[in-house]
Amino acid sequence: MLFFAIIIIISLFFSRYLLSVGMFGWLALSFFEAPAGRWKWKPWFTELNYSPSQKVMWAFPLVFLITALSLLWSSPGDFAWSRIRLVLPFLGLPLAFLHLPRLNRRDLDLLWIVLIFTAVVSVLGVLYVLILVGVDTSILGKGQHLPTPVNPIRYSILVAISSLFAFNLYYRRSPLLPQRWMRISFLLLSILLALFVMYLSVRSGWAALLLGFVLTAGHLLWQGRNAKKLFWGLLGFSVLAGAAYFVFPTIQYKINYSIYDFDNYMEGGGDYFSDATRWRSMEIAGRVFLEHPYIGTGVGDLKDEMHTEFKIHYPGSSKFLLPHNQYLYWLAAYGFFGFIILLAVVLQPLRIPGARSELGHLQVQLIFLAAFLVEASWQSSLGLGIHLVFTLLYLSYFSNLERA
Repeated sequence: MLFFAIIIIISLFFSRYLLSVGMFGWLALSFFEAPAGRWKWKPWFTELNYSPSQKVMWAFPLVFLITALSLLWSSPGDFAWSRIRLVLPFLGLPLAFLHLPRLNRRDLDLLWIVLIFTAVVSVLGVLYVLILVGVDTSILGKGQHLPTPVNPIRYSILVAISSLFAFNLYYRRSPLLPQRWMRISFLLLSILLALFVMYLSVRSGWAALLLGFVLTAGHLLWQGRNAKKLFWGLLGFSVLAGAAYFVFPTIQYKINYSIYDFDNYMEGGGDYFSDATRWRSMEIAGRVFLEHPYIGTGVGDLKDEMHTEFKIHYPGSSKFLLPHNQYLYWLAAYGFFGFIILLAVVLQPLRIPGARSELGHLQVQLIFLAAFLVEASWQSSLGLGIHLVFTLLYLSYFSNLERA
């Protein structure tokens, strides 16, 4: 279990191929057990007394089911089958986790330590390319991204989560960090990773970092922690962010470009601007939803419908996009009824009573719920993988607590 979990966490930063290998490893392992040190076959569904967290896992296959059912009223072409393949993990992984060994606190902390050090290694690689090989950071002022090992949006969110988790391990005094110098080291890693997210200048990363730290502050205040220390912590974070703006020209490039792009969009331009095209995709998705309000276009026809509407309303656009908003994607593809079901699925991990006191779990869930507003995270294997893997790992831990 932990072996494949480590492979998957490392793969999130570097390789979608390894991500698939790790997922298949989990799936295969779920059919075996070794109660006395000897492996033997273990069929599924032999134990039907599920804990509340395991019952939440049962909700995820609905994502696959709705996607597949939408083919009944849409064309089963190449795009449709690519979407079916994309959501297969929602069918296999939750069912596999029902039959895998449950994680305890030390297991979970070990995985987060692997996550943090993998993030550090990847950051060093990015800095090597940027500084020693040489990259013109002014490309951010032209709507481009700095080179990253994987998609820059997903990568920035991963590094932001790593920064937050490093702080969590320090604050919670993880049993895997018994010495004070170890905990201080993770606090420093949290700060350095946060600075890198600011330097990388991907707005999704900025938003994830800000939301995570605001949630952390609220969580500490709710638990009745020292308000004075909390105030100084928030002040320190604000000073850090303000100093980063003046020290890192990448932040200035990104902000200036975003303002310039938005102004063009408001003036009716933006045919060749990336941000304007994303905003247009959301507008077009809304139009598609209003034309198919109840069951949507179906996943098979969504791409063609979006393309047609783009040509009608923005004939000069240099390209068209699928909805750059996960909620609007659900509305356009599956209509109001599908949207309600999928929204219920994505909110299920937050309804477990014990989950609300687990800061890392809240951070991950709320970061993705917010990210859904500006990107269709589940329409990429990496975005889907990050969200599903982190959620299932936490649900496995909660299930262990509930069985204790």
